[in-house]
This record gives sequence, structure tokens and C-alpha cells, in this order.
Amino acid sequence: MANIKPFKAFRPTRDKVHLVASRSYISYNKPDLTRKLDENPFTFLHILNPEYKTKRQSFKNSKDKFEKVRTKFTDFANQQILIQDKKESFYVYRQIKEGHPYLGIIACASVNDYYTNVIKKHEATITKREEIFKKYLEIVQINAEPVCFTYPNHEKIDRITNEKILDRPEYDFTTANRDRHSLWKIEDEETVAKLINYFAEVQSIYIADGHHRSASSALLGKSLREQDGNPSEEKAYDYFMGYFIPENGLKIFEFNRLITTIGDHDVTSFLEAIKENFELAYVEGSYFRPQKVHEIGMYIAVSYTHLTLPTIYSV
Repeated sequence: MANIKPFKAFRPTRDKVHLVASRSYISYNKPDLTRKLDENPFTFLHILNPEYKTKRQSFKNSKDKFEKVRTKFTDFANQQILIQDKKESFYVYRQIKEGHPYLGIIACASVNDYYTNVIKKHEATITKREEIFKKYLEIVQINAEPVCFTYPNHEKIDRITNEKILDRPEYDFTTANRDRHSLWKIEDEETVAKLINYFAEVQSIYIADGHHRSASSALLGKSLREQDGNPSEEKAYDYFMGYFIPENGLKIFEFNRLITTIGDHDVTSFLEAIKENFELAYVEGSYFRPQKVHEIGMYIAVSYTHLTLPTIYSV
């Protein structure tokens, strides 16, 4: 059973939300980042880049750098650019991108669920990165970007989110890349309790994006619990922020991998071995893009002495 929890979010005031909102920090090239920081005093990027235009720069991933991030976050809160909700709530968030609506719930995920494998992983994580982000979280004390989770479709959860989006949203704005963002707050105790109970019926949730964020948050929670003099009580460190989107709301894009060797096979024996488990069909043209689940495109070069014959297969 999945254990989720409402929380008191820090979030932008309604008049500044479109100015505070930003993409992931690493998605900006240097000129675009500089322009955003110069032109917009409210962007969240200032919190993540607290030493912008200061002469003394802290070392990357240092305690000093992380403490300045925390200070800048506190400044935004003191200026009421960011405000904290008074009641623990769930947050229904919808993003419409290229005509496709992604609708889910922002809530706290359980560290215990991570360690008991209710939260399923499919990627290995790098220990060094886990430790760096654990240190960051311990000093900054905020989850700024939720882990993206998915879970098997649940009709009663869908019913709540679909009914909620009929209300006036707390936020509703479109960014320059034409993505529309809308958010609704669920704070009434009855609906909060229903969502907790409905998620308890979900046997497993899956990390769609954010394996290192999950691992670092779980590592920090475990460490703080071991240091706690009264670990029997549930604490904030037992949870971390996630965005829970049902399976039927996902849009999964294909990904590409380059394989540099086929071992002891030649091309003919390789294709014959594949046929033991897959159906192969030749595809006309120079490019094949999967259109449905369990469909794979494969490009393999058949080499001759003076000629390379490209062949493309749909699996």
C-alpha cells in the first residue's frame, strides 16, 4: 500500500506565480540564464543561483553555497514572494503540453515506502550524487522539484481530480514555450482522507523521473531518524515531495541506445537469434519511429568489403 501525506507548501503569490516559475535549472544555457536573472527579480532561479553578480563565489556543492541557497529562499519568503499554506493540503497540478494534458497530484511520498519497495525503481543511482544531494537537502531544507511517480489507474482517485479541475484554479497561466500550467488546492479534511485511503489501495508506485532525488531524500530521512532521540513519532523527514500521475495520464516517448558490439554474432546470426523472441519486419525508408507499446525500431549496418547496406527493422 502506498502512503502519501498532505503538506503545507511554500508557493508563489497568485500575482507573481508566472514570474517565479522556471524550468529545471540545468535546462538553461548560460545566455538564457543570465537574461532571466537580469530581467526577472522574482524567478526561482535566483534562489538556485544566490551568488549571481557577487564577487566572491563559493565552491560548487559546498556547505557555504547551500547555506546561501537557504538564505535566498528565506528572503523570498520574508518578502512574501513565497507564502506558506496554513493547512496541510494536496495539490492537483495539470500541465497541457502540445495539446496533451498531464494531470496528477502533488503530495508527500514515504521514505519507508522507498525502503520497503512499494516505490519501484528501474535505474541505478550514483552514490556520490546521492551524498551531494543529501547534503544539499539537509542544509537547504526544501524540496524544490518533486519526484515524478506513476501508479496503476485508480478510478476513485481520477474522479476526485477530474471533479476538482472543474473549480476555479489557484493558478492558471501559460509560459513562453506555450505550456499551460494550472493548480488546484485540496484542503478539506474529508477529501484529503479519501485520497490517503485510496492511495493505500495502490500496491506499488513507480519512479518515472527522479531516481537520485528519491534516493537522496530517503538517505537523509534514514540518517535523521537514526539521529533522532524520539524516532517512534512520524516526522517531516519521513517524507519527500512527489508528483503522482496515473498510468493513463502518461505520454511515453521513445528513447535511443547505441550498441557498439554484437558479441560473437555476425549480422545474420544476430538477426536469427532475435527472431527467437521477436517478430521482425523490414521497414521502407531511412527512419522508423515506434508508434505503440512493445514496438522497437532497430538500425543495423550490414557490412561488405566496399559497401555498407543499411537495413531497418520494426520489432
